[in-house]
Amino acid sequence: MLDTGIFFRLIGFIIVFVLPGFSPLIAQEKTDFSIPKQSVVKIRTVSQRPNYDIPWEMKPFRTSGGSGAIISGNRILTNAHVVCDARYIEVTREGDSKPYLGHVSHIGNDCDLAVVKVEDDSFFVKTNPLPIGGIPELRSKVLAYGYPIGGKRIAITEGVVSRMDFQPYQHSALDSHLILQIDASINPGSSGGPVVEDGKLVGIAFQSLSRGENVGYIIPTSVIRRFLKDIEDGRYDEYPELGIDYRNLFNPALKDYFSVPQEETGVFICNVLKDCSAGGVLEPGDVLIAINSYPVDDDGNIIVDGETYPLEEILERKYVGDTIRISFMRNGEIAQKDISLVSFYRGKDYKNSYDVRPKYCVYAGMAFQPLSREYLKTWDNKWRLNADKKLLYYYTNFFSSGSLYQRKKDIVVMFKRLPDPINTYYEIYDNSVVKAVDGEEVNSFKNFVELLGKETGPYKIIEFEGSRPPVIFRLDQVNEADKRVFKLYGIRQPFYLGEDDREVSK
Repeated sequence: MLDTGIFFRLIGFIIVFVLPGFSPLIAQEKTDFSIPKQSVVKIRTVSQRPNYDIPWEMKPFRTSGGSGAIISGNRILTNAHVVCDARYIEVTREGDSKPYLGHVSHIGNDCDLAVVKVEDDSFFVKTNPLPIGGIPELRSKVLAYGYPIGGKRIAITEGVVSRMDFQPYQHSALDSHLILQIDASINPGSSGGPVVEDGKLVGIAFQSLSRGENVGYIIPTSVIRRFLKDIEDGRYDEYPELGIDYRNLFNPALKDYFSVPQEETGVFICNVLKDCSAGGVLEPGDVLIAINSYPVDDDGNIIVDGETYPLEEILERKYVGDTIRISFMRNGEIAQKDISLVSFYRGKDYKNSYDVRPKYCVYAGMAFQPLSREYLKTWDNKWRLNADKKLLYYYTNFFSSGSLYQRKKDIVVMFKRLPDPINTYYEIYDNSVVKAVDGEEVNSFKNFVELLGKETGPYKIIEFEGSRPPVIFRLDQVNEADKRVFKLYGIRQPFYLGEDDREVSK
């Protein structure tokens, strides 16, 4: 009789050594690791952010890391948040420890994508550009490549595509696009790395879910292809914006009131921004029922290629200058109009800002700047709770309040008093919103600085919203006070207005 111990050892020998690729426990499916590691790069960025609390200064330099993928044209595709505000970029690849100098060729902060160029062609020797594939199906396996937590060697993790959704991108905080969710975490340093299926790039790793474990998000190729197409003319035009605020139309009484048949679907238009694509075409009270012949349901969704998306998905597939046709109902009548698509430049102050120096003005020791998300963030990462409540009100309601949006380009804030004898007892005006200068209403930051430069009498009178009395300075004392303040607080320029600063004298 055969000894049972010898028998099972013999069976184990046959399984391990005779049957190649067969696990002694369970036969496991192999995953394709066929893409060359030299197509994945490590990016080291030295960046410097502006200081919105002291806008005439910059914050200290910081060093961060990320990953990237080599694509056609000797280009490196990565996340915008990996290289934004960059002062210096180094790129290395697997098998070559030499750092190469890189620079940002194009950047899209609204879609968190960027292209980095390396001028030294020797960097691309023995590399193969990754071909760009399609959108992987749900439950399909993908591989994420990158350099997480600053490691020197490439890391490869496997995940399963578990969801396709339309969600906000953290980098801009306000722009929403298509995302893919995978059950693999995206760690610091992994951002910008390629996600691959069958040897093709199907996404770029870019953010994770802090409240969950092993949940990561990737930018799909539909967004990537659109970004690469947009920059073909040498510049990035960003996504067009329809510029409407809408609500669902489920309530039967609401449909009756606006003469909408119960069987008709659509969304109720609450507000329209005049500088956006729908400005001058749609009006508050209209019911949007279709875009490019795609019906809009009562919850604001459309069905494209068999998938349900928010109606904004139509603009995801378009570019600035394209045209779409909308169908809408007004006073019970259905109308159709063509809309030329534009981007919304006025929304920039309401997003996270990058690679932009903040505007400011210092006058008689009083520091002013336009209200922006970046300034509100100077409170802390809980600024929505802790920032000045008056400023939060203006920030939140600026675009929803039609009259204010139509009348003002900027909300001007007196954010800091730099103590000097000329502004004694004016400390209570910190974070006050400017209303007028010398009796003339302020409608933009540039306009505000121009009004400060006008000599309309012996005094300069600055009025604020609310019940506080105006701030008053004697003009014959302002110049000497400015000299003291600028020297004491290290201010080299009395104001900065971005591209407009050369047009204003003071």
